[in-house]
Amino acid sequence: MTSKKVLLRKETFLERLLKEGKGYIFTMEELHVCLKRHSCEYKKMLFVIDRYSRYKTQLKENMEDLIVYDSDVLDDNDDEDIEDADEMEYLDIEMGGYENEEDFVVFEEYFHNFDSIAYRRNILANMEMLILRMLIMDGSLTNILFSIYSKLKILLKDYYQRVEKFLERNKTLVEFQNNSEKKQPIKSFEKKYNQLQQLLLKITEKEIFLVETMVQPRMVQNNGENKNN
Repeated sequence: MTSKKVLLRKETFLERLLKEGKGYIFTMEELHVCLKRHSCEYKKMLFVIDRYSRYKTQLKENMEDLIVYDSDVLDDNDDEDIEDADEMEYLDIEMGGYENEEDFVVFEEYFHNFDSIAYRRNILANMEMLILRMLIMDGSLTNILFSIYSKLKILLKDYYQRVEKFLERNKTLVEFQNNSEKKQPIKSFEKKYNQLQQLLLKITEKEIFLVETMVQPRMVQNNGENKNN
């Protein structure tokens, strides 16, 4: 028979496990929000890279179509355009207005409307700078998110072990009597014991979902690369 003092100590420890577990759920939910946002930015970056590749190919084809095409590539008039382009500030291309393919049509028309090879080169240079910034930001954010998850994974592993050990050791305490025979302290402990069991399952599910969210964008990229090969 478990004394009230021992039962109270067990229940206090159980409550700490519940509180700690809820904290992990909150952390994983916050991390999941960050991952979803990062996933959107990652897909946006892949889209911009794809468009850049298309525009660069098109520019190359346009240059090959020029009748006069020697070592200078451009005639005297275009040379003046080059000088103007060199002095022209880079266009500030913000991705906020080009979040999907429909929005990017505006930019695509903007690119096509420039007849000057020099100005098109300038636009591509801006896109290169934008892609570079996005790659740097993606790499930094990826490292941060994976670092957070790595530390969280260590904490969760320790938490799982402590919870499973506690549940196993106190299993008989909540099963040895019929509900009608249990006193109020035991019923209170049993209720929290069951809550801890459910919480453990929820945390496990959250972690699995979190891992799937982390690898999903990279899987999309890898599948695309495999198809191209």
